[in-house]
Amino acid sequence: RSYGFMVSRYPVAGGEYAFSYLGFGRIHAFACGWLLSLAYLCIVPVNATALTILMKFLAPDWFTWGHMYTIAGWDVHVLEILIASVAILVCRSASGTPGRLALLFSIAGRLLAPPLCVAAMPGLNPDHWPIPGASGYFLGGATIYTLASRKHLLGMDESQLTGVRPATEAYALLCARTIQKKLGSTWALAETGATGPDANPYMDPPGTAWIAITGPKETTLHIETGRHERENNMWRFAELALNGLYEIWQSEGKKP
Repeated sequence: RSYGFMVSRYPVAGGEYAFSYLGFGRIHAFACGWLLSLAYLCIVPVNATALTILMKFLAPDWFTWGHMYTIAGWDVHVLEILIASVAILVCRSASGTPGRLALLFSIAGRLLAPPLCVAAMPGLNPDHWPIPGASGYFLGGATIYTLASRKHLLGMDESQLTGVRPATEAYALLCARTIQKKLGSTWALAETGATGPDANPYMDPPGTAWIAITGPKETTLHIETGRHERENNMWRFAELALNGLYEIWQSEGKKP
């Protein structure tokens, strides 16, 4: 009943994580996300154990040999271990773990994608939070930290970067235009800069960033927070980037 109430009140993607974020903030949402992950990891071995209990009920004579040990008054036999192990291996082979990990790391890499999925971000009008169906407007994104990721995820080669260095307005525009073309989106947003606590390799001071938004209308935003705290800068960059996207939509007469 409580879950149904939250869905009707906040029809956003993200489930328990989104509800924790909207109701209690980042710290509680962080804890909720990790606890959910641990719960999902426990589901497979718990169900594998339940499978052995079911088999023991259906065919009790199979479990009278190969006694291994007793725990909490429950006798454990070799066949139970084999059945549970096979069930776990079958689930593991069908789970598609590499894809899930790639998604997890892309979400952890930046703070821009989760707000677009749950449609909530500090600084945005709460009236715009209940936006259902994130996949209907958010096609995806990429975290470009290295030369390898830039080459394989964006398909950029050195010829495209002639005269353009990272952490500049030109580089932000190049990234936004590239991801917009690759995904076929109407709009695209890119961020590059120095989050801190130190300057980046190009000696841009911490707290500086360039935001580029491309689409029917293009704009850029230069940010200088003057702060060294990495996490605070990341949240500030994300907030200003999403507010900039919202403002350009308003200027175009679009409803986010």
